[in-house]
Amino acid sequence: MADPHKQLQILSDEYQKLETDLGSKSKYMISKKRIIQLQTQVQQQQQQQQVGAATA
Repeated sequence: MADPHKQLQILSDEYQKLETDLGSKSKYMISKKRIIQLQTQVQQQQQQQQVGAATA
């Protein structure tokens, strides 16, 4: 599986570009949803790692 941190970085960069281009409204909304999904994924992984470290 791809690294969600890297994917999030790439999408964040794309997101900033789209923000300056109001002509890409639909693409912008899709990217925004994807970024939110990835951020949630990253947060869940970090929580799992913290739990794993606490029980180790």
